Amino acid sequence: MALPPLAKQFLTHLQTERGRSEKTIENYRRSLVWFFKVTNVREVSLITEKHVQAFQRHLQKQRGAAGVALSVRTRNYHCTALRMFLAYVATRQVRTLSPRHVPLAPVLPTPPRVISTATWKCLRKAPNIRTVEGKRDAAILALLGEAG
Repeated sequence: MALPPLAKQFLTHLQTERGRSEKTIENYRRSLVWFFKVTNVREVSLITEKHVQAFQRHLQKQRGAAGVALSVRTRNYHCTALRMFLAYVATRQVRTLSPRHVPLAPVLPTPPRVISTATWKCLRKAPNIRTVEGKRDAAILALLGEAG
């Protein structure tokens, strides 16, 4: 499916004026193509909250390469691309849905991973303190041990 002209302009804007990487442009393009394909919207000015909801339902049903459902962070990434596009459209004086109407799902914070005492002891013994690098590494580990 071809993107609307404003979407193409947005991707060019990201690259030339915002300095985004090729990978970011590629990912945003994929998100926008997906949105326009799922919703069958042809004109940017016709985007509604119902289209956004349909897109979000579609994202919830999708499976990744390993057959696992897309994570909340991944779904939010696709919605963020849509939000950025709608914000860009607003700067071009085109009336469409406000980016505020593209909600993001709450993301639970990832708990810190704690290593076991046995693993910590192995790490502390690992540097070869006969070398300069080993002494440096041992000092860094000692500092980390005191900070934790």
